[in-house]
Amino acid sequence: MRAHTSFAALYVAALFATVTLANPLPAASAGADPVPITLASTDFKSLPFEDVKSAIPLYGHDGQLLATAKETVDGFMAVVDASSGNVRASSPFGRAEWVARVPDPKKQANVVLSWSSVWAQFTAFIVDGSGSKITPVARIDETEEDVGGLCAGMNSEGERTAVLVTKGGWVKYYLLDIDHKDNGQVEFEMQRIQSKFLPLQPAEIPSACTIHGAAPHRALIATETGSVYEVDFSSPNGPSPKPIYQVDAEIPALATFYVDGDKDTAYAVIAEEDAALTVLSRPRVGDWRKVQSLSVKPTVAIEDVSGVSVASAGHGFTNGVLTVTSKASGFHFFALDSVLAAAGIVKSGARILGDLPESMETKAACDADDRCHDNGFCLLNGKDKQCVCYEGFTGKKCDERVSCPCASDRGACPDKKQPAVCQCKPGFTGPTCSVAAVTPALTLRASDRFENKGSANDNDDPEVYVHPTNPDDSVIIGTTKSKNDGGLHVWAMDGTELAFAAVPKKSGLNSVDFLMNVPVLDAAGKATGEKVDLALAGVRGKINGIGIWRIDPAAISANRKTLATKPGATQAELAPVLIPLADHIREFNKDTELEVYGSCAFTYTPKSTTTASDTLIITTKKAIAYQYTVSVTRSADSKTEPKATLTLARQWSVGLGSQLENCVGDAETGALYVGEESIGVWRYDLAQFSVTDAIPSMPKPAMDQATGRFTVPIGKRTSSDLRQPVLVDSTQLANPNGKLHRDVEGLALYADPAKRGQRTLVVSSQGANEYNLYDVSSPTSFAFRGKFAIRAGPKGDGVTKTDSLAVSSAKMGGYTRGVLVVHDDATTAGADLTQVQKQATFKVVDWADVEKRVG
Repeated sequence: MRAHTSFAALYVAALFATVTLANPLPAASAGADPVPITLASTDFKSLPFEDVKSAIPLYGHDGQLLATAKETVDGFMAVVDASSGNVRASSPFGRAEWVARVPDPKKQANVVLSWSSVWAQFTAFIVDGSGSKITPVARIDETEEDVGGLCAGMNSEGERTAVLVTKGGWVKYYLLDIDHKDNGQVEFEMQRIQSKFLPLQPAEIPSACTIHGAAPHRALIATETGSVYEVDFSSPNGPSPKPIYQVDAEIPALATFYVDGDKDTAYAVIAEEDAALTVLSRPRVGDWRKVQSLSVKPTVAIEDVSGVSVASAGHGFTNGVLTVTSKASGFHFFALDSVLAAAGIVKSGARILGDLPESMETKAACDADDRCHDNGFCLLNGKDKQCVCYEGFTGKKCDERVSCPCASDRGACPDKKQPAVCQCKPGFTGPTCSVAAVTPALTLRASDRFENKGSANDNDDPEVYVHPTNPDDSVIIGTTKSKNDGGLHVWAMDGTELAFAAVPKKSGLNSVDFLMNVPVLDAAGKATGEKVDLALAGVRGKINGIGIWRIDPAAISANRKTLATKPGATQAELAPVLIPLADHIREFNKDTELEVYGSCAFTYTPKSTTTASDTLIITTKKAIAYQYTVSVTRSADSKTEPKATLTLARQWSVGLGSQLENCVGDAETGALYVGEESIGVWRYDLAQFSVTDAIPSMPKPAMDQATGRFTVPIGKRTSSDLRQPVLVDSTQLANPNGKLHRDVEGLALYADPAKRGQRTLVVSSQGANEYNLYDVSSPTSFAFRGKFAIRAGPKGDGVTKTDSLAVSSAKMGGYTRGVLVVHDDATTAGADLTQVQKQATFKVVDWADVEKRVG
């Protein structure tokens, strides 16, 4: 049996234990091991290729395919010669995972769709007749950045369509048009006609999609937790997901195919994470059923499957080709007819089709004169005709436009074909232009004066260190987590890099936080009177642990003076700001202890004691939080650095049990806030417990009997149950009223000195590049204050794929109300993806600007 690999899937499986599949599968069939398939050497080919996500064969170019290569900022789309692996043409398209070919019955125009999460661009490209040029021809700018699947196909009425499903749970449906001109040119148009939230279960993240032609306007959507749903975009009640298949494995890809001569059946092949292939079928009238699970491992072992596609021919296979892509090993091509025949699914010699055959196309439900003014789906409801309107239209015949959803002072809806799509004015962004925009006051980049030579390919987490004697000497300390240049950078408030502390090669740093005025003890455990400020950072890669450095504020001041008089000073001429403690990296065994992911540190006073506890919290992908007490001791030899000891106080499961991200602690109240990536932000009031008390788990949420969906309550707690965890806010995956966007990433607290310490929680949503603000001054109610984004200005480009952040209310360096510091994934030049620079940066924002824009 295949083992579960996703911890979150355990929770989702428990939820599904109470949900009945619309089309139950026989237990023996659903759980049976895949049938091993052995193929002749003439029935498969493999081509090594580095870091490929998905690929499709091209029309008229046997042996060539279009692929997305590298999911990084400097990624690209490439036409690859499948016989040699040579790249014939490429086009910069950073952080692109998916590629889909738009069906062309003439099999002449290679129009392909892809998605870049650098700027949420859904783009169509045309590959020229020689396969030597890739040209963008159309683009729709969306707002969500993390896409879980992209697919294109023909519906049963012969219309070209595309589906985009985001990891945040939104599904978008598009109509496509290819126009062959007499001069041989091709024109292409695409129009979004639906954008709706897909109500899956909490922690269920879409991972792939495919369009099938057995019924109009249908698609299959798979999830990371092993479920497959059928979605009807023309349903009057919205795209309610219908579960059709479930397996204990992640589903990274799926594709649709047809058998020549069979006018009534659509097939789907599901690629599972362990390289198993499951085939489902659906008649024109009826439900999906499982046909067979099979494995090609006897022929070739494929690890880390990332994509799958089907074409009617290619790479020498004339009766259908299955292309399986692997990030680890590249491309694998199979004669699909031989694979299916070996499994007993089709007869030997059957011709497999990748595009919907004309024989399966059905007549539209309504005549041309009664097609809802081309602004909606026309359905037959018994003998009556019913219109289900596209987004932006309403009325019985879909002949009325809805009001523009954006406020007139923030944007407008100029496209008559899409009257609900806003174009925002400067200073605003978001689907309805409701998100205020601020601009950077400063960009922080690695300099070349230190041993990393200015390299910082993958920055992650910043923190603001307020200088204890001179606020203007305060600094920003940020991590680099890439494995060849990992370490801690130290920047002054004017952007000058003052210091760099490296970690061993093949390791990087993720989260960083500070503990201030930590007492130093002697060997007997007695206070020496000495106190130190510590920087603690999570070490990932070859080393799995926590690195601890002493911060020297005098060195900060000295380095600022040196660089003011000698800007070209080298590392040797500067004092070390971050001094490693003795045995400064505390390593953990991944198998017997924990694997570090996020971390945060703060000092608070637990219940039943008057002694403050210097505390480190480590979060993990397995949803476990570990709480450590930090102590510092110095040996009798006062010339050596002291040593920090981490003592495990307790551990507990956070939230719903899916992947955790960062955290932040409130020293004043003892509250701990933890981000659960796909769910939201949890608050645990640690001051209500002694340091070793067990932390209660989150009760299983109740199921809505009408929808079959579990909904997690937001912010429900009274003063009598402060020991219970509470969800400050959620993504819509967990609660339809949630205002967060997946992925939940950075957390920070702003304590307002002008408002008696009013506490504002700042949360970054990576999937939308937005920042949410919450008033968390009360332990029982959490008021949403608003959200904002960071767009390009004179002092820096806009922030993309935002990650961690830090905030401080201290007056420093000309910032009278403090600063916000955020991670920026890449340096961009507007929306032009050919001008993206790989190096990550941190952006500093004047908090006063945030207050002006958000209030």
